[in-house]
Amino acid sequence: MTQQQFHKSGVAIPYEQASTDDAILIVDVRSKREYEDGHIPDAINIPLAKILQAGDGLGKTFGSFGVGPKTHCVFYDDAYGAVASRAAMALEAIGGRASLLDVTYTVWRSEYLPATGAADKVESTTFEVEPTQPAGRMLTDIDDVEDVVDTGSSILLDARERLNYLSGHIPGAINMPYTMFKDAENNKILRAPDDLSRIFKNRGLDPNKPIRIITYCGSAGTLSGLVYYALRQAGFTQISMYANSFREWNTQERRAVEVQEDANYWDLSAE
Repeated sequence: MTQQQFHKSGVAIPYEQASTDDAILIVDVRSKREYEDGHIPDAINIPLAKILQAGDGLGKTFGSFGVGPKTHCVFYDDAYGAVASRAAMALEAIGGRASLLDVTYTVWRSEYLPATGAADKVESTTFEVEPTQPAGRMLTDIDDVEDVVDTGSSILLDARERLNYLSGHIPGAINMPYTMFKDAENNKILRAPDDLSRIFKNRGLDPNKPIRIITYCGSAGTLSGLVYYALRQAGFTQISMYANSFREWNTQERRAVEVQEDANYWDLSAE
C-alpha cells in the first residue's frame, strides 16, 4: 500500500505559533452554539457534524468556509482533541493541510482570555480535491480491515477504553486507550514525541520499523483519530484509520468479534 505523503505542518502546535502565523487559519469544530458563546479570536467555526455529513462534497464544504488546498488549518475543540483530530483527518485525506492546537478551548481560555463571541465572516473559495488521496491511505474501510484480520499484514490498534475493548473487539487488535497519550501534567492534548515513542515501543510498536498500523474506535473515528495523530507525533508514517470503526464491524454478519472475559482490566504495561 502506498505511503501517505504528509505536509510538513506539524501535528500539535502551540497557540503562540497559530495566532502569529498569517498562513494559519484557526478552526473551531465545536457546535455553532458553543462557538457563539465564546471562541478563540479570529477562529472560524466548521462544526464536525457538518464535515461528516459532507460525504463526497467535502471539498465544497471546506471551500464554502474559505479553506483551500493550501490553507493551513489548525483545529481545536473542547473534547481532549478527539473531535479536532477527526476534522483534521478529513481535510488531510482530500489533500488539505491540517494541524491540531495543542490545547483544548477550556485550557486556552484559562491561559489566554479574553475570548470573543462574535462570529467571524468567511469568504468562500474553490477546493479542488486531489484525486491521489484514495481511501486506504489515511482513511480505510472494512474490506481492508478484514484482509488484515485474515493475513496479519498490519497492526490493528483499538483506541477505546479498556472495558469496551474487553467486551468485544476486532480479532487480533491490541488495545491502547486514547487516554494514554494525553499530557495531563501540562494540559496538552498529546504528550511530547519522545514520550509517545517510549509508550508505543513498550507495546512493541517501533516508529523506526516498517510497520503499518490501523487505528479504530467505537463509531465515527474521533478517538482513533486522536491516536492516529499520536502515532504521527511519535514518528510513525504508515498509518491508517478505520473511520466507521467497531460499530460497523460489529453489525456485519460473519465477522468475528473477540471477547476477553478474564483479562486484566487495569493493564498499565505501556507506561
